Amino acid sequence: MPTPLLALDIGSYSVKMAQLAPGRPPKLEVLASTRTTPGTVRDGEVLDPLEVAECIRELLAATGVRPGAQVITAVGGPRVNARAQSFPPMPTARLRQTVVWEAEKWMPPPIQDCVVEPQLVGERVTDEGRVQDVVVVAAPKSAVNSQVQAIESAGLRCVAVDVEAFALLRSLIYASQRTDLFVKTVAIVRLGDSYSDITIVRRGDYVLSRHLPVAGTTFTRAVAQGLSLNHAEAERKKEYNGVAVTEPELAGLSPEEREVSSVMMREMDDFTRELRLSINYYQTHYQDSAEPAAIDEVLLTGGSSMLRNVDTYLSRALGVPATVVNVFDSLAVDTREFDPRYVKLCAPSSSVAVGLALTPHLGQYQFAVDSSIFGVVMERRQRAS
Repeated sequence: MPTPLLALDIGSYSVKMAQLAPGRPPKLEVLASTRTTPGTVRDGEVLDPLEVAECIRELLAATGVRPGAQVITAVGGPRVNARAQSFPPMPTARLRQTVVWEAEKWMPPPIQDCVVEPQLVGERVTDEGRVQDVVVVAAPKSAVNSQVQAIESAGLRCVAVDVEAFALLRSLIYASQRTDLFVKTVAIVRLGDSYSDITIVRRGDYVLSRHLPVAGTTFTRAVAQGLSLNHAEAERKKEYNGVAVTEPELAGLSPEEREVSSVMMREMDDFTRELRLSINYYQTHYQDSAEPAAIDEVLLTGGSSMLRNVDTYLSRALGVPATVVNVFDSLAVDTREFDPRYVKLCAPSSSVAVGLALTPHLGQYQFAVDSSIFGVVMERRQRAS
């Protein structure tokens, strides 16, 4: 029986905590979140580990989780990269060395400041012979180390660090009760607070993930500037009155909704354009003569996906169905312990935390299961040089 891990998703807007008990489906045991102190986390990197540790301790006190619990967390953001590549079959030690040389070709220098790890997906036979399908993950050491420091400063033990994109695969694809997702090409679009991303999954396999510069703060800033409000006021206006619409649809809104939504339209156009560029990149670089590189469906998640009408807006703009996913639909949730309204409210922002908590139950696509092995290849190389 798998040992439950306490999942912590540390974001610029909030810290999310989740834990699942074994079962079919897994049962929700812990769910909580708290606002991150502004300025302590930016673009996926913890800038003030001690302040973030204090936020984590608040969650421990509220949930009754004891210090010393085993934690899994995740890194993400514009400086984290994961690429699917193929290699000839080789021992694990050699593969870990080989992926470092490969990462040097596409990661910004210096590569010695990055954690580079392989995720072996499987093997297959091609015209040239047998190959290993591998996802090569590279992340700044500072992003990994700062997360671990914050968690351990809160009195917890970080035993695993994953990648946000892999956590999303587990919570939205592998744990889903929808079997059709394993025969489709799906775009997981996460609308976050400080950044967003798109992850392409083809027949259940990771293909690529791309950073999107438009996020929740982008819309908040547009409301603040357009209506001459401070950040907090603009955030409230966006949450209560913001609607994702095109210009012809403004007439059907209330005066308050029209005022807020009109100043957000340019940013919504930018977000749609970024999504189209990413989809076009996939279609250009991953076109298969035997199978068109078409996106069948968009799965929406992330806290900012709660913006009203965003699913309908993107469905029309992209020409494919777009759905906001409730990650708790695939779990056992005791309504005597968790208010269904609270669970539904938390769902969009909990997809990474739930995906991390699912690791012992599913396990697919783990960045690394032991933070002590991070960067081993690069450290050996530096000592030898």
